[in-house]
Amino acid sequence: MDYRREVMTPISTGGNVVQTRPVCMYPLVARYQRYGSVNEASSFACRKGFGSG
Repeated sequence: MDYRREVMTPISTGGNVVQTRPVCMYPLVARYQRYGSVNEASSFACRKGFGSG
């Protein structure tokens, strides 16, 4: 089952959404995949835990 859901963050410019992030089911967290735009949810993946690695 895919628990990842894309949501729009409240960060906006001129009324336009400028950033999205996946929402992950606990204990997973959204982690940047080291490629793609840091403003797009598709550049993040749900992974276990916090911290480096």
